[in-house]
Amino acid sequence: MRLCQRCGVELTPQNWYVCHQKIGAFVCKVCTKTPKTYQSEITQIQSIPKNFMIWLAGFVDGDGCITLEKVGTTRATPRYTPKLNIVNTNRNVIQYIQRTLKCGCVSTNRPRSINHKTVWSYDLVGCIRVRTVLEIIEPYLRVKNEQCALIIKWTTRHQSRRTPYDDEDNEMIERIRFLNRRGNGV
Repeated sequence: MRLCQRCGVELTPQNWYVCHQKIGAFVCKVCTKTPKTYQSEITQIQSIPKNFMIWLAGFVDGDGCITLEKVGTTRATPRYTPKLNIVNTNRNVIQYIQRTLKCGCVSTNRPRSINHKTVWSYDLVGCIRVRTVLEIIEPYLRVKNEQCALIIKWTTRHQSRRTPYDDEDNEMIERIRFLNRRGNGV
């Protein structure tokens, strides 16, 4: 299994691109886009109908995860990128979300046993895209509103990849971990 070396998304034959063949840096096609393309994606996301975004907020509350994903674990100091993940067993719903947002990746996991259904996953990774979606759906979130506020704050602080982490960042990372942990609710 290969991961994009920029955003950490799992690479499939459909979404990978060899950035530097001599070095062997594998990145997803999303990460190869220029900043100008990001601006057009932001405009597209902001033009999506309000009723879809309200529906999406409910879906994120029920079947979603708003988190910071660790990337670049080979470094002494790991880096984190914001991630919006939605999981469901209905392929059509997950593909509908991707088609409507016009960004993100859809993947599948094989069932663990014959008694389990195939699980489909929608992943949206990166400061610009995740912040744009979260800023729109934030007023409609009921369960994951604290994670949403933390990630929006994170993306505002870390628009540059070179920004070093401080104590406040480490507190945000720990708070996100606490809110997203499995087991009994908060």
